[in-house]
Order: sequence, then structure tokens, then C-alpha cells
Amino acid sequence: MTPADWSPAKRARVEAAARPRRLIFNDDAPDLALDDADTPEGFLGHRLAPLAATPVGTISWSVLCGQFDAPCYDSQVQPIYGDVHDSFLDPNGATVWKRTNPQWMVDTRAMLPQAELYTTALDFTHEPVRQRKLEIIEEISQRYDVDGFELDYMRHPVLFSRSMRGEPCTAAEVEIITAMMRQMRRITEAAAQQRGRPLLIATRTPDSFALGLDHGMDVEAWLREDLVDILIAGGGYAPFSLPLAPWVEAAHPRGVPVYPCINQAAAAGMAEGAFRESVRGLASNWYGSGAKGLYFWNLGTPFEFMRGAELVARRQRQYACLDEVDEAQKLQALEKVYAADRYCGGAHAYYSQFSNPWPLPLSSKSRTIRTGVIGRVPLNIGDDVEGNPPTRATLTLAFDDPAWRDALFFRLNGRDLPAGRFAPPDTGADAHLYCPVAPVFLKNGLNFVEIAARQEDLPATIFKITALHLKVQYD
Repeated sequence: MTPADWSPAKRARVEAAARPRRLIFNDDAPDLALDDADTPEGFLGHRLAPLAATPVGTISWSVLCGQFDAPCYDSQVQPIYGDVHDSFLDPNGATVWKRTNPQWMVDTRAMLPQAELYTTALDFTHEPVRQRKLEIIEEISQRYDVDGFELDYMRHPVLFSRSMRGEPCTAAEVEIITAMMRQMRRITEAAAQQRGRPLLIATRTPDSFALGLDHGMDVEAWLREDLVDILIAGGGYAPFSLPLAPWVEAAHPRGVPVYPCINQAAAAGMAEGAFRESVRGLASNWYGSGAKGLYFWNLGTPFEFMRGAELVARRQRQYACLDEVDEAQKLQALEKVYAADRYCGGAHAYYSQFSNPWPLPLSSKSRTIRTGVIGRVPLNIGDDVEGNPPTRATLTLAFDDPAWRDALFFRLNGRDLPAGRFAPPDTGADAHLYCPVAPVFLKNGLNFVEIAARQEDLPATIFKITALHLKVQYD
């Protein structure tokens, strides 16, 4: 379908999706648990009111609350999209509907260890499960003046029992979700006609079309059938490895903007804590690949359950990045970090099925590290480093055995780098090497860092490379 073939309703949705919203802020509603959240001023004051002075153009607000799969409003149907918080926070917190219908939850027999987070997920094979999801869309469409819905398939992305076992979904299961998406479109189009303005559908799905299809989400079919208006790419757990170009190429001809996902914990973890600098690096990569803007998931949400001044300070630090990344031109002279994605443990394990592979760590189980080349690590650089080279660039490598400090050397795009400055590990941390990089060695787009071992006086141990990132600085 070309733009000339678009219906008036489609044209209205494309225009609405194209309105300025450089940043989308997903609010997972944790502030409902705060003591003063029982008034509008108390609820908005902590998390959402500070966004008024930022470039955030859209807030996507979760309808779940402290009762996990119960809604945050006076619902008459009481579902939410696909929540499984009751599987790990409080098994007694599920709604009555879920507790009295255990037959509609996924089959946990022979499940993978990393699937334990999803033991209370609902299996969309069952028609009542799908019907409850449709009811919430219809209820909100009729009762509230919202601009649209974000269907966050990536929040807890198990839709069928076979995903618990690591098996790809069948064609029949994929069609179940596509058919549900068609029903949702019919509901939103009917509501849009009644109120005289479009009601948009945004979706957040796994890191690639293939990963989505494995888990029941045929995003390419959704685009072909005009079932989605805004596409949010990925879970943000492997952000530097997200291939955005295929998303943009599939979505833009259909009038669908693409917003890649920044996950605050993962973005900081890839760059060993350099959160703002890594967000700038991601933004530079993604704007260069055609992103309409950026989507922030749970920015400023401390999973340590902070309160008071500590919580305010945490959010001020993390919200500071919002004013820097809403436009590509703002990024040109800012310091950035470009990283190789790495497995950081914790939630990464639960999202490994739905994320692109992490290049790091380079484990001795898969690569015996002795002599010669240890590995080649991809590094995407969004800056125009050839037309506007940085003043300084530094490559940082973290590794778990300091005995290898003098045995390692590096090449960037085939060019040898000078010896790096060694920093011994702090208690429980890794050792680091900091290598200066001549800006002329860098190129826009895909770069490769080759990690090699010298041929003499090697330690007898096997070690692990745990992190790799490049800092670029401009005067």
C-alpha cells in the first residue's frame, strides 16, 4: 500500500503519529506506592511534573498498580496487559480472576531456568485471556480521552507456554496474536470515529523481527496490515547491538515512526556507569539510522525502592540526559561513550531470549585465550568522526585477571593501538586498560576492536574480557 492508497483514517493516524514527540517516557507507575500518592498533586509531583520542563512529548502510563495485574483506575473489567509481577514479588498479589483461573496461565513443566520470571504469565491460546485484553482497550477507549495505547509486549514477553521451554511459536500461535491485533484496531477505529480524532496503537517488541516472530509477534505483518502506528524497537537490554535500519526500512514507507528503547539500567551497565554519556552515544547511533526519537523505559525508577531526598536526587541525575538527546544536532559536540553490549546478570538473564546476543563477555568457555587473536568486538559509532573528528578518544577494556596487563594489545580497524594505562582492580572489581586512540583510526558506522595476546611470557591462567567501550571528547 502506497500513501496514495491510504484511507482518510490512516492519513489522520499518520499525521497524529508524526506530531513532534522526540522523546517518549514510559511510566511504570511505581509512585503509586508512595505515601502521598493519594492526591493528584502528590502523585504527579514526584515523577511526572518534573518532565514538564523537558523535551518529553509523550508519556505512556502503565495501568497496573500495587496489586500487580489489577488496574490503577476504577475498572469494571480488571485486567492489565501481560503483567507477571506476582511471580516474583508477592504470589498472593494476583487478582481474584487470575487466582481462580490457573488453567489459563502458562505451562511451567520443563521450563528453562531463565523463564522463572514468567511462571504466572497468561497463555494467549485461551480465548478468555485475549478477551480480557480487548476489554481493557475498549473500556479505556470509551471512558478516557487518551491519545492511544502502548502495547508493551516486551515488558513480560511470554505469550505462549512453548516460550517457557525456549521453543519458537507455531504459525497458528502467531496468527492468534495477529488476529487479536486486528480486533484491537477495530476497537480503536470505532472509538476514533465516535470522538472525531485518531486513537493510535504503539507496540514495543523484541530486538528483531525474527525474535518477535519466535515469540508470537509478527511485527512485519502488523505493518503490512496497518495494525500499528508507532513502533518501539527492543527491550533495551542490548542497545548498542540493536540493528535499527531494518525497523526503519520496514516502517517508514508505511508512515510508522520508529523509537528505539533506552533501558536505564542496561545503558549504564554497558558503559560501566557512564549513563549520560552512553545515552548520548546511543542517540547518535539511532538518529543516524533514521529514528524519529527515543523511548525511555522506567527512567528514574530505582529498583532499590528509594524515598525522599535520595529519590529526588536520583531522578534529577537521570532526567538531565533528556535535554541533551531530543535532537541530533545537540549531540555533535558532546562527550559520548560507545560500548559493546555485555551480559550484566540480573534481569539480563530473563530477557536473553528476547534480546540480540551480547558480544561480551569473551568467555574462556567459547574462546580459549592463549596466544594470537582473542576476539573481534564490533563497535558502532554514530558521530561523523571523519568530518568532525573528536579531540580525544580513549578505548577502555575491563578484564578479570590483572596478571594479563602486559600481555594484551589492541587493534582498531586493523591499526595497532599504543600500550594502555593500567588500573588495578578495586575490591571485587575488574582490572582496566585505558588506550589512547588517534581520531583518524575511527570511522562512522561499524568499527572493529581486535583484542590480541603477545606471543611471549603469557600468564598460565585463562581470563575473561568483561567490558569494552570508547569515549570520544570534543573541546
